[in-house]
Amino acid sequence: MVKEERVSSIPLPSIKSKTLVKIIEYLKKHAELTPSNKEDFKNFEKEFANVVLGELLDITVAVNYLKINGLLEFCCQAVADRIKDKSVKAVRKIFRIESDFTPEKRQSFGGKLLGPLKVILMIPSTRVLW
Repeated sequence: MVKEERVSSIPLPSIKSKTLVKIIEYLKKHAELTPSNKEDFKNFEKEFANVVLGELLDITVAVNYLKINGLLEFCCQAVADRIKDKSVKAVRKIFRIESDFTPEKRQSFGGKLLGPLKVILMIPSTRVLW
């Protein structure tokens, strides 16, 4: 008599197969990391992060769900590097964010806000359009 094997599955809601393939590719390369191939891995990471922003964000959301913290930190840093030193207007364009502020309300902020705080406060109630 043959015993039936129980197959366990891991639910991966809304994770595209292309995204999962990229995550597995990264994890395999990371598992092969040794002191002698550290430079090759750094080059791989640069190439890995050099994808369309939407794909990088998909990977970021997926690794957050999967609790792959090292890759999550890497992806978050890659996203941060892309918006570093960008204006609020440029960040809105990159992430396709529409503001609920009227031009008058936006004008009322003037130059009072600085740096990242400016970005946060200029996006109080937004819709992200993917």
